[in-house]
Amino acid sequence: MRSKAECLIKKNGKEILRLNGYAHQEKNWGQGFPKGWVWAQGTSKDGQKVLALAGGKILGGYAFLMGLRTPSMDWDIRPPWSLGVLGRGPFLKFEHNSKEGSLHLQLSDWKRKIDLKMKAPETSFLTLACPLPQGHEPDWAMQSFQAEMDVTLSQRSGLSWEQVDQFKMDHCALEFGGQFSHLNPKYGQGPPPP
Repeated sequence: MRSKAECLIKKNGKEILRLNGYAHQEKNWGQGFPKGWVWAQGTSKDGQKVLALAGGKILGGYAFLMGLRTPSMDWDIRPPWSLGVLGRGPFLKFEHNSKEGSLHLQLSDWKRKIDLKMKAPETSFLTLACPLPQGHEPDWAMQSFQAEMDVTLSQRSGLSWEQVDQFKMDHCALEFGGQFSHLNPKYGQGPPPP
């Protein structure tokens, strides 16, 4: 997260485009895509706040990984804290609606809580082919880069939670895949006609 990168595109030895920005790298999911998943990432305009998450249906339940970086916070919440069944757990609340382009994920541990709400216009989503064990399957996921992200951060104060930060980011990435995508041809209604 927040790794600076330079991109150079050449064609026939001639430089066409050079960009500086932030990079995102993933593992090869070919053998390990969950049955249903969400992925999201956002960076504030000044690059000082970054949030990334991935998770979904795995091993009969739900599991998520979330990382947050700000100048004053370096938070990671991952299993066992982020495990649940049917979208709920002692430290997890998960709701999604791909048709509405919405996601609400609340993760916590004993001391920290992240409450994340995202919304993207339904018309902003593109369908993606995804690498599965039998090869790439078309329309297996849907992704938007126009999501708005609303983040509320809290820390435990005695028996209650005290809000320590709240911020919004726009032009964030939001992806629903597999069983979490209503456009998936196997689990949903399939892509809309052209």
